[in-house]
Parts: sequence; structure tokens; C-alpha cells
Amino acid sequence: MKHSLCVFAVGPLTLSMAHGDGDDERPDYEYKENLSEVVDMRRGTVIYFGHLDADGAFFHNPGHDDTFRDRQPFSSLPKFKLINMPRTKPTEVVYEYRSARLIKGILNERGVFVPDLDSKVTDFKDFKYNKTAPRIYNLPGAFVEKERKR
Repeated sequence: MKHSLCVFAVGPLTLSMAHGDGDDERPDYEYKENLSEVVDMRRGTVIYFGHLDADGAFFHNPGHDDTFRDRQPFSSLPKFKLINMPRTKPTEVVYEYRSARLIKGILNERGVFVPDLDSKVTDFKDFKYNKTAPRIYNLPGAFVEKERKR
């Protein structure tokens, strides 16, 4: 049985308590693929509606009214999940998902992924998700918190 040590300082006296498994408060996550989610990609001044396949490739959905110009009022657009624009300006550090591999790089202000030439390609199965890790902008699914066993 694995134990962790928790130390409390009370004045000059130090107390310690051993905790068993399951006392770690950090959540654990698992990946859930979702190939039916509608996502959007910006290319120039046009937003394209579509979906991601299991390898992370974007496919435009021609069945939708799918091209919108930036000069239209934003309220006229349907709700969408724009995946390829940086969340920080002018760029954002992200991973790109390609065939169960992760490539580290940046999304620039035009929504273009630029790989980091010095980074190592990582197997997706070896990636340990946490909320502070760079996002995987084209992940065909999401990480969800695992249910804790009691």
C-alpha cells in the first residue's frame, strides 16, 4: 500500500500524518473520442463548419450554410467552436494531434499551426493531461475527469 506523508507545522512542534491511497485530491482524466462534434476552422476571413476525424484532420461539412465573412455581425453566426485561433494573443502554445501523435508548436494570429522544430513528437498514449498543459487544438474528443472510486 502506497502512503504519502502530510506534515503540519504548529509553532515549534511538527506533526505528521500518513495518508493511504485515494487521498490524493488531484483529479485523474481519461480521453473520450467524439467524432460527431461540429467544430469550425477559420481560414482567412471565412469560417468553415465541419468535424474532425479520428486522426485529427478537419473535414468541411458541405451540408451546412458554412461560410461566414468577418464583416457580418457576430450575433448572426450560429453557436460554434472555433478550434484553430489562439486563445492568447498573438500566439498560443498548443499541440497538434496527428494519427495518435502530438506535435508541439504555436497557433499564430492567422490560425495557422507552426510546429516547434526542436520539440519531440509524443505518442498520444504517453500524454498525461492536466488543466495547465497546452491544449490539443484539433483533438477529436475531450479529456473528462474519471469517476473516483470510493
